[in-house]
Amino acid sequence: MTDFREREISFENTTSELKYVIGYKTRKEKINDTVVFRLQSFCYTDTQLSWIKPGFKAPQNLQYNQVIFNIAELYRRKLQYDLDRLGSCFSVETAFKHQYEALNNEVEISQKSKP
Repeated sequence: MTDFREREISFENTTSELKYVIGYKTRKEKINDTVVFRLQSFCYTDTQLSWIKPGFKAPQNLQYNQVIFNIAELYRRKLQYDLDRLGSCFSVETAFKHQYEALNNEVEISQKSKP
């Protein structure tokens, strides 16, 4: 939570927000004497946009935001699974959009059930 910026936000029931980024990039990998280009997924927390209200840096908020990040990492792995099995490079953006939307839906469900 020390990476989060303290911010006074006017939302009544929101004490913090974790901003995550998932995506993919091409990566060059050498296997024996062959160079292979591969799509590599990534996931990270955007510490510049993530925030917490002053006075709410508690273990419970840290655990909650860790769950959100774990969900994002799960969908990063699902994206990687899809990327590794694509039949065509033209399907990349469709696979990404599918996992990104599913991730955001899952996080929204988790946010609604937050105590």
